[in-house]
Amino acid sequence: MYRKEKITSVNLGYISLSFHYISALIVKEIIEKYGVKVNLVTAPHEELFIKQKNGEIDFLVSAWLPSSHEIYLEPYLDKILKLGKLYDPFCVWAVPDYIPKNKVNSVEDLLKKDVIEIMNKNIQGINKGAGITRFSLNMMKEYSLEQNGYQFNTGALNSFADNARNLYQNKSWFVIPLWKPQYLNKELNLRVLNEPKKLLGGIDLSQIILLKNTAKHLPKELLEELNQLIIGNEKMSLLDYKIEVEKKDPIQIAKDYINNRD
Repeated sequence: MYRKEKITSVNLGYISLSFHYISALIVKEIIEKYGVKVNLVTAPHEELFIKQKNGEIDFLVSAWLPSSHEIYLEPYLDKILKLGKLYDPFCVWAVPDYIPKNKVNSVEDLLKKDVIEIMNKNIQGINKGAGITRFSLNMMKEYSLEQNGYQFNTGALNSFADNARNLYQNKSWFVIPLWKPQYLNKELNLRVLNEPKKLLGGIDLSQIILLKNTAKHLPKELLEELNQLIIGNEKMSLLDYKIEVEKKDPIQIAKDYINNRD
């Protein structure tokens, strides 16, 4: 099944967000145990999948399947392997816990007249290719939020996080499109809103995507170890928090994770 000739290096692409970065570093540590050098490449969501489709990267860490990223894999599904069960991500809309639950407990509550008068109308998201962004743009239409003065904005993760922190510190009423695992869930006290129209995609599975042509040249034991890799939501959120909030060294965090796995 596997060819005898081995390759000595691979290109590993990761989506340019902190939790994808730490996942990539963990995968890199595992690959390099087998004597294969890893070159890291980063790009926004959709662009990274295009790079893999074109053969520019061998590994992609990671795809959230099926809801968030299957659409980007569809053009080359026959060329890839899906490995591991890194964690179980899902998208939410949330509000700060200081907003009374009897006032805002559902996305539909954002349309209440007294809520509209208080709520910050700018809903800050991340980049355009993210699943949470696609879902949120659809929600803006389906819940008639635009017609009621709300506006959805895309942007970089840092500006997204800084905006949330500033609004939270000022006790402003705001809604945030978010996902789990993500460090802001631990840093800020947020309450997930009910979303009755079920437009946020459900629970996905985070997996490593590998080109079949590359897999043929890699040790079987490496592929088996990657396929058994499970990080979990709670651990992934904690690792993300250590990088973004505690400002710990991501490379050392990845090494420590590998060395202390059960």
